Amino acid sequence: MKLGFIGAGNMAQAIIAGLLKAKALAPSDIIIHGGHPENFEPYAARTGVTAVASNTAVAEAADWVVLAVAPALGQPVFAEVHDTLVKRPIPVLSLLTGVDLKTWRLGPTRRSRWCG
Repeated sequence: MKLGFIGAGNMAQAIIAGLLKAKALAPSDIIIHGGHPENFEPYAARTGVTAVASNTAVAEAADWVVLAVAPALGQPVFAEVHDTLVKRPIPVLSLLTGVDLKTWRLGPTRRSRWCG
């Protein structure tokens, strides 16, 4: 199973650290992308997880996606990956607090599975 993180900040890194420590996933099974390559690319190199060039690349490669961006960035990031997630209805776990994805009128669709 490939787990993708859209957003690679403190929350995502804490979850990834726990998964790796528990050996729940191998580093090669974790895919990340974030808004700041100068932060997430060195993190990926240190931990062995896979850094990709875009949020869409995460959505295309993962079996599950964790949406781990700041709430203010949620809508534009979700809009970026929406079409991919409609074509590939994989589970998405949102860590965005105080955000109802239905209010964005982008989803979830009947084929999507959303948590959060």
